[in-house]
Amino acid sequence: MKLAANAGARVIATTRTRERFEMPEGLGVTRVELEGSDLSKRIAEAKQVDAVLDLVGNSAILDALARWLHRWWMPS
Repeated sequence: MKLAANAGARVIATTRTRERFEMPEGLGVTRVELEGSDLSKRIAEAKQVDAVLDLVGNSAILDALARWLHRWWMPS
């Protein structure tokens, strides 16, 4: 997160609880969102996201893949 933020990327971090918002905010992320299966619906700029990095694996990655992966890969 810190590398991306320092490089000028707009970073949206996710966490499971509001109590954990402080750590990514301290690393310079643009904002923090609560994880959930509806995450892409809560991010207004969802169709403008260039990359998704998932370090843990949870329901948020499934939602992210459903929304963004089709931009690069379309099954025939």
